[in-house]
Amino acid sequence: MIFRELEELDIPYIVCLATIQVTEAIDMHSYDYFIAIKTNDFKRLNYVDRKGFRATHSNSIDTFERNLLGSEIRYFNRNKSKFTKVMHNNYGKIYEMNNKPFKK
Repeated sequence: MIFRELEELDIPYIVCLATIQVTEAIDMHSYDYFIAIKTNDFKRLNYVDRKGFRATHSNSIDTFERNLLGSEIRYFNRNKSKFTKVMHNNYGKIYEMNNKPFKK
């Protein structure tokens, strides 16, 4: 599970929930869950844990992102108290680990 590997290596990360809305006329939505880490930290992961990550660039930060698996989504939802919500808007939510800021 990616959370264990990141925590063992002391790598800060964010969990993003991107809102997916069917149409504006119908108030139905779901979330796409993914995790993001900084490029320098990505290089510290072992080969197996790098699988599924893709390079991205946003807000002047180079990151690697990967969709969360069902078991990882359940882990995140069960352990939400370990995270702080740092952003919430129409596009989704972003959480970072308590006491481990992503941007530092």
